Amino acid sequence: MTTSQTDILVIGGGPAGIEAATQCAQGGRRTLLVSATPLGGRATWGSLVPSKAWLAAAHARREAKIGEQLGLAPLDPRIDINVLRGRIQALAQDSAARYQARLAGAGVEIAQGKALLSGPGVALVTNGEDRRAVRFETAIVCSGSEPRFFPDVKPNGERLIAPRLAAKLPEVPPSILMVGAGVTGCEYAHAFATLGSRVTLITDVASLLPRADPVIAERLARDFAAQGIEIVTGARVTSARQEGDLARVALADGRILEAAYAFIAIGRTADLTLFEADCPRPETVPDGSIRVDAACRSSLPWLYAAGDATGMPMMANRALHQARIAAAHILGRPGPSAEARLIEAVYCDPQVAQIGDMGADDSVPARIVERPFANLLKANLRGETEGLLRVRIAERDGTILGAAAIGPYAADLLAPVQVAVNAGLPWERLSEVPLGHPTLTEILTQGW
Repeated sequence: MTTSQTDILVIGGGPAGIEAATQCAQGGRRTLLVSATPLGGRATWGSLVPSKAWLAAAHARREAKIGEQLGLAPLDPRIDINVLRGRIQALAQDSAARYQARLAGAGVEIAQGKALLSGPGVALVTNGEDRRAVRFETAIVCSGSEPRFFPDVKPNGERLIAPRLAAKLPEVPPSILMVGAGVTGCEYAHAFATLGSRVTLITDVASLLPRADPVIAERLARDFAAQGIEIVTGARVTSARQEGDLARVALADGRILEAAYAFIAIGRTADLTLFEADCPRPETVPDGSIRVDAACRSSLPWLYAAGDATGMPMMANRALHQARIAAAHILGRPGPSAEARLIEAVYCDPQVAQIGDMGADDSVPARIVERPFANLLKANLRGETEGLLRVRIAERDGTILGAAAIGPYAADLLAPVQVAVNAGLPWERLSEVPLGHPTLTEILTQGW
């Protein structure tokens, strides 16, 4: 077994790990990144890239329909699943190559394998029979998350699938039961429905997207219903089984639903399988993820964490933000604020995006401003006028407490709002300058 020394050990090759390692190396610290997956992590190879490729195909289908309204000839609605699968693989490989080049350019050493923390300043990296002891000053845990399943509700790789298996589907499912109505469930439900699947979306709560503004979530449910998606709310799934060429899902109320496939997306949990038995463990929050402070430092002074390892919300932009915070603190330089508000986005069609508080804190007197997309020329040109922007504004000083939107490019629409929220800019200041016309962002302008 060999032994090596580094200043910073980064565990995990996903967005958080790559960002943290790059920042630390560019700051002049010897940095080793250890990844048990190909570079890009689960986000690139199992979740984010595959889902966005499916959504891109669905978006292209939607764009073709918009084109028909403007006089373009109808396009062949069929999809070649082998081309889509090949595109997903190519996108993942291209992403990994870009990450490799970025890390190499920053001077990061990369090791493929599983990292196990033995204690302060000591780790073991294994890759098959190769074993390497690593001594370090500081570790940053960016180990990501794993899907959460239950004994009777889990994928089998055939008719019962999960996000990491979507890239290998042999066909667009003729029918599919989506178990879970969070971000992943809603994105895939839209993609499959747009590409021709008969979709049933099942959730054990009362609405889609439990974290979203209820008005926006209700709008999404209505739009999904118009797309032909059947929504079953308040239904707890007790089992998912394959019987022949069918997937059967049992509900707690006794109902049995069946389709060609079942897709299980009921949540994720932090992957903390990186501590050896005798290694001190950091404090965790109730969901089992690592508790971190404003510097993304755990209760162990030598251990930082970023991304999904720190729990909800599990978003790539949050992972990047935390990685930059941790790296800046380790390097002893000013960094981003942990209090910064970030956009949470769902890239179905219509898109849903939200930032800040849309009403959970009733102790702050506030008013809601609503702006419909129907008043926008851009939306009317495309025949997409059902969108809505909602902004929650503090009565005391006019600052923006939160905003939520549903409609085309909702996440992009909220980008100026995000800047205003984090800068403490009042709503009136944000909306007083006319933006480009015709655009969707001009919905922020007074008078629209």
